[in-house]
Parts: sequence; C-alpha cells; structure tokens
Amino acid sequence: MGHLRAQDLRALQIWVPGVRSPAYHAGAHRQSLVVASSDTVDQAFIEAVSEGAMETR
Repeated sequence: MGHLRAQDLRALQIWVPGVRSPAYHAGAHRQSLVVASSDTVDQAFIEAVSEGAMETR
C-alpha cells in the first residue's frame, strides 16, 4: 500500500446499500415498475446510457 501513497493515492471507504435487505428489494422493485411504465423516449435514454457504460469497461 505504500507504493500507492507514493503515487499520492489515498484509501477510501464507502458504504453501499445491502442488497439482501427487504428495503433494498422494495426500492429496486419500485424503480423497475417505474422504468417498465415509462414511455419510449425514457427507455431510449436508458438504453443509450447503458450502452455507453458498457463501452467503458
């Protein structure tokens, strides 16, 4: 880890939602319903953004 500090990089800890929690599942389900009921313009935007994200990997 010392070589990373030498490159002026610092460790970072972040907290993310637990995917096993009922609240997470409820939120994901709610969001999926919103996406499923969106019009085609919204869906086209989502697909375009998703394609761009896949290209950066």
